[in-house]
Amino acid sequence: MIRRGARAVRWLVAACLFAILVACLPLMPASAQSEAAPGAASDAPAGPELVEIGAYLNDVQAIDLRNHNYMVDFYVWFRWSNPDIDPSNSLEFVNHSESWGTIITKAYEEPETLNDGRLYQAVHVQGRMSRKLDLRHYPFDRQSITIEIEDAALNAEHLQYKVDQISAKPRAEASGLPV
Repeated sequence: MIRRGARAVRWLVAACLFAILVACLPLMPASAQSEAAPGAASDAPAGPELVEIGAYLNDVQAIDLRNHNYMVDFYVWFRWSNPDIDPSNSLEFVNHSESWGTIITKAYEEPETLNDGRLYQAVHVQGRMSRKLDLRHYPFDRQSITIEIEDAALNAEHLQYKVDQISAKPRAEASGLPV
C-alpha cells in the first residue's frame, strides 16, 4: 500500500508545477486594463504594474494527508520596472497552513538592477501549505500541491503577475507519507 502511495506522491511533484502556474496567472485580463483618459498626464500608468514571476520547486519535505497540508521548499523570483514597489516585500501565500513557521529568505538585501533597468529579487521559501485533498480513491488518487501567491499591498487593478518560468528539481521526491 505504501509503495502505491509513493507512486502517487511522485506525481504530486509534477502536478505542483501546474498548480503554481495556475495560481500565478494574471487576475485580470489584458483587455480589461484601464487606458489613460484623453488629456491625462503622460506619467500616469496605463494599467496595472506588470511583475514577471517564476518559481522553482526544490523539495516536498512532508505530506500530511490527515491534515491536508504539505511542507514545501521552493524559490520564487520577481522582475519588475517600477522602483516604487517591491513585490518581494508584499509577497503573501493565500493557502498558508502555518504562517508562523514559514521561513522566507531574500537573495539580496535590496533588489538587484538588471542590465535592461528592471529590478530583480529572489526569495527562498520553506513553509507548510494546505489544500483539501480528495482521498476517496486513495492510494490510486492523484493530487496537486498548490502554492497560491498574491500581493498583500496591491490588488489586480494595480499589480498583475506574468508567469516567467515554473520548474522543479529533477527527480524530486516527497517524503512523509502516512504509515
